[in-house]
Amino acid sequence: MKKSYVIKRVDKDNINRVGFWDDIPKASIDNYPWDNNGYMPETYVKLCYTEDGLYIRFFSKEPEIKAIYTKPNESAYKDSCVEFFINPNPYKDDRYMNFETNCIGTLLLGIGRGRQNRELISPKEQRVFNISTMLSVDTMSDYDGEGWDIIYTIPFSFIKKYYEQIEIGSGHEMLGNFYKCGDGTKYPHFGCWNRIENDMPDFHRPECFGKLILE
Repeated sequence: MKKSYVIKRVDKDNINRVGFWDDIPKASIDNYPWDNNGYMPETYVKLCYTEDGLYIRFFSKEPEIKAIYTKPNESAYKDSCVEFFINPNPYKDDRYMNFETNCIGTLLLGIGRGRQNRELISPKEQRVFNISTMLSVDTMSDYDGEGWDIIYTIPFSFIKKYYEQIEIGSGHEMLGNFYKCGDGTKYPHFGCWNRIENDMPDFHRPECFGKLILE
């Protein structure tokens, strides 16, 4: 059964206040359907939105991290990485975006209908996401010990550039999935929020996306 996540609307002025994210519901990336040799780092994501865009915050309780890739659109998924795949307008457009960010904020981002022939989003356009990361700190109140988290924003103006027919507002339904991976780390692992039924790890499975609903 596919999961749903309701994205809470918030006041933009409150986003930077202490404890703001404590009030935002979390979606746990707790499905590890493939052999990960027992390595399944506890990871979750929280989303909210304002009239201007989506705000995304991941946290991964991962004691041993790797970060080699530093340039936009390099292979961030081979490092300690979290991913957000989203189709903002699924009933009018079957393309989706793949936001793949490693633990130092390197972003791989493309748009397309599947794994092949994806259009990469240029480094210049990626500047609007304002990605920030923190390493080896307890960044959220319900976690202890080492980990890393990442925060970024997806402006609705950016989404509308690629999905021209979209009308964003309360009740709008999107589709997507959240992932934790590290293809080239010491302990390769592949986790997802909405479960994927496939023999081999494959995140490019839009048929397995869950619902993301704006409050």
